[in-house]
Amino acid sequence: MCPLEYHNIMPKANTTRHLVASLLLMILYMYLHVFVFMAAETRTEVPKQFDAPDVTELFPWRPKGLKLPSGWDARAQMLYEEKSNALSSIAYDNITFGSAPHRGEISTVGLAYLAKGNWEKDTFAIFEKYVNANETIVVDFGTWIGPTLLHHGSFSKHSFGIEADPVAYAGVEHNVNINRGRPWGKHITVESGCVSSPEDAGLTEMKARENSAGNSMSSIGEKVFQDNGKYVKWSVWCYTLPKIFEDYWGIKKPYKDVMIKVDVESYECKLIPSFYEWLKDDLHLPKMFISFHPQISPCKDDEYEGVLRFLRLYDHVYLGDAEEFLVRDATIDDFKARVNSKNGIVIYQNAHRERLVGAS
Repeated sequence: MCPLEYHNIMPKANTTRHLVASLLLMILYMYLHVFVFMAAETRTEVPKQFDAPDVTELFPWRPKGLKLPSGWDARAQMLYEEKSNALSSIAYDNITFGSAPHRGEISTVGLAYLAKGNWEKDTFAIFEKYVNANETIVVDFGTWIGPTLLHHGSFSKHSFGIEADPVAYAGVEHNVNINRGRPWGKHITVESGCVSSPEDAGLTEMKARENSAGNSMSSIGEKVFQDNGKYVKWSVWCYTLPKIFEDYWGIKKPYKDVMIKVDVESYECKLIPSFYEWLKDDLHLPKMFISFHPQISPCKDDEYEGVLRFLRLYDHVYLGDAEEFLVRDATIDDFKARVNSKNGIVIYQNAHRERLVGAS
């Protein structure tokens, strides 16, 4: 409703004084409207929020059966559909990999090399040590085409994967689906989307090297592996991990037996420090296996400090699960000198220790 009632300020006939007063009021009223409009147009843009209530309405398209809106634009949808259609005509391999008692058979397209037992065998050993069979919930991102997801998914309580690259997602979706008939096949959930820090949550640009979408090296970070400045790009919706846990996957605190694998191609420098506010007051912290990628882009010093701050919440920090890193008194230079792309970091609490396979 207008703040002035025009019928109360209209001039009376033959009254010049009333006419002048009415005109002045109308001019003032018009000036105020113009001022408010200009202020609205020049206000600071509100930062994008990860909990936007209309995200599902904004991005109704998603691969069939998923709950998490991916936010993929037309290019990403095309990449996904082309790869998904191509995979439907390829025969799959049945392979056996892993170590006892978790050695088992899976069906796969594109992962036959796992049967040789040489590819990241230390990674599989970490899951076999830290995932308690039929008890641990595992969250795996980025999950690529599914080698680790299928491995721990075959013996975890439930395994959740999330992948933002549409070509890679088509691959992991296919590999999960062709194993649905196995006893553990329904214990795996994989979604399309992106995990980010709160300040990056919302619609975000993701990229890979030109003609290299799906190669496990795509990122929402500033650089990609072997960056040559030529990219294929697409839009994706990013969520914070607690948002996904609470609103989509039903993973509730306390996280007594939850393990999280983080492999995000150098974006860990921004992501890991953001976990501090999420978990700083919790008695039960999730186990984590974090990959760092200094060969792509090393963390800045303030980011390393944020990583160390988060790691100090934990009782145990291991480099590659072989050497304990004494994080309490560690400096940024200590951490930079020790962390590399080959070892990764495993963190856990004293409460987890007695359940670890092979722990002394």
